[in-house]
Amino acid sequence: IWHGRYVDALENYVRAVKEDGVLPPCPAFEKTLQNLRRVPMEPPTSFHEAVQSLWMTFAFVRLMGNWPGIGRLDVLLGKYLEEDLNHNVLTIDEAREILAHFFIKGCEWVDTYTCTGHNDGGGDGQYYQNVVLSGQDEFGNDQTNEVTYLVLDVLEELRIADFPTSVRIRAKSSEKLMRRVAEVARLGGGLIAVYNDDVVIDALERFGYSRHEASRYANDGCWEVQIPGKTYFAYTPIDSLQTLQHATLRDYSEEVDFPDFESLYKAYCADLFREVEAIVTARARRFSAVGDETGGWVWTEQTPCTLVSLFEEGCIEKGRS
Repeated sequence: IWHGRYVDALENYVRAVKEDGVLPPCPAFEKTLQNLRRVPMEPPTSFHEAVQSLWMTFAFVRLMGNWPGIGRLDVLLGKYLEEDLNHNVLTIDEAREILAHFFIKGCEWVDTYTCTGHNDGGGDGQYYQNVVLSGQDEFGNDQTNEVTYLVLDVLEELRIADFPTSVRIRAKSSEKLMRRVAEVARLGGGLIAVYNDDVVIDALERFGYSRHEASRYANDGCWEVQIPGKTYFAYTPIDSLQTLQHATLRDYSEEVDFPDFESLYKAYCADLFREVEAIVTARARRFSAVGDETGGWVWTEQTPCTLVSLFEEGCIEKGRS
């Protein structure tokens, strides 16, 4: 229904241009209409359709109140661009312009007061459309492609920070990529950040993911690493400095006396562990029972999150949120 409104609006505009001659012709509108007649309901057949499909899908998920990142933009779009370039469907400059429009579109804000009659007070600087570039696939192959460098070009040219962009850098990353990342990073403005690919994948393996799964990591709408379609994630802030001040140092009480730094650090780690354990326990009570006889999680009754479930592995097969 939501998608259909855009199609109808574009068709009405194009029709008015042809029939009345009052409205100015807009090739971009006609191209967008052509794209939307196919995507995101059907698989894209070109780079432009793929970009359009990705934006519509992300915008709808975001509209439904969920907070995903966009993820590995170059992995998602790279093969479409390669195919179009090989068959002279578009030029690299045309592809760059399409991506630039994608980034500019993400800077738009809808005034909540206009829509709802009240201001929700949201003060965040972007829609959490985090982008992750480069890194390796599940077989260890480097995923850097033309889209990787196009995104860096767009960030350099437009200085758009509304898409927090991270690059997965590893020991085998090319000098070309490293130099280009450094050139964009030195502009400042929070345009780009770096994940240590080797460290993150090793950590995810220790956490319990297979290397095949771990290699697919991206992030959520913030910076927390997770596996698309796999990770159950809940955001809980913790003030570790407060733990040190109030618990370990007892509000800087004169009674606190540690003979050396090692004993202070050991006490602090113990206090921090207890606080983290309390958070995990509280989360477990909120989202599940303690567990069944097999030690597995038992989910509590709650409103299903249907849209996100469409993108999570196993939900459709089990018919469960």
